[in-house]
Amino acid sequence: MELPLVGAGGETVDLWRTLVSHGFTSLPPMILDRHARAVEVTLPISGGRPRTVRVAPGRPGSAMIQILGGTDGIRVRTGVVAMVRHVLRLDEDLSQFYAMVEEDPALSWAARGAGRMVRSPTLFEDIVKTVCTTNCAWSATERGICWRWRVRPPAVTVDLEALGRAAPEALSDDDVAARLIALPGVGPYAAAQIMLLMGRYSRIIYDSWTRPTYARLTSGRAVKEATIRRRFGRYGRYAGLAFWLFLTQHWGTRDSAWPPEREAAPPERARDR
Repeated sequence: MELPLVGAGGETVDLWRTLVSHGFTSLPPMILDRHARAVEVTLPISGGRPRTVRVAPGRPGSAMIQILGGTDGIRVRTGVVAMVRHVLRLDEDLSQFYAMVEEDPALSWAARGAGRMVRSPTLFEDIVKTVCTTNCAWSATERGICWRWRVRPPAVTVDLEALGRAAPEALSDDDVAARLIALPGVGPYAAAQIMLLMGRYSRIIYDSWTRPTYARLTSGRAVKEATIRRRFGRYGRYAGLAFWLFLTQHWGTRDSAWPPEREAAPPERARDR
């Protein structure tokens, strides 16, 4: 099946830059193929069993979707396409953000199709993976994610998928952050990262990787959070996305080390345990 790589505002979508927008595509149950610039992902399908699919480059401006393990009827194929669109965030309009970065020499490159934060089929999966990144190095996160997930959402909690679908007009970023922080294992850092994957870009992720990386790319010296906030505050509700793209521009190249090894968390992140 062929899928046009076009955003909701008519924007061009760079498939590979989307797949390497963050490190979760390298964690099971996703499988990232760097050589082919493709990904395998298992998708829940309404009214049927889950399907594992491969999403790879197709003709210019499109991706090819292959359902692994056999052929399926039109209902399943339609469901697969809808879920792949969801994972790649093709339903999001980033045209306003692109208009803003065009005026920023350090970020104008992003308007060529970057900026979509690939998401898991469910918000629950992204939350589990995020919690597994806290207070540890990336290598420990990789060891902590196993193929057969035996965890399930708590019986009594917020409706995570409804939270992920809530529009900003119905639920503010502050309300979303508060509901996330109420979950076990989620603190301010984890909430900011989860919100980035939800398309809530107002929070800037400050942690033991982003802060020194920003310093290395700019002055070479430690930078205060207030300085970073002033630099990216012009982006308003896109401030966190602009900051993230500034740090990760090189991730779209073939010779870049990706995902980066995250340092052990500093003491101030203990609250995210």
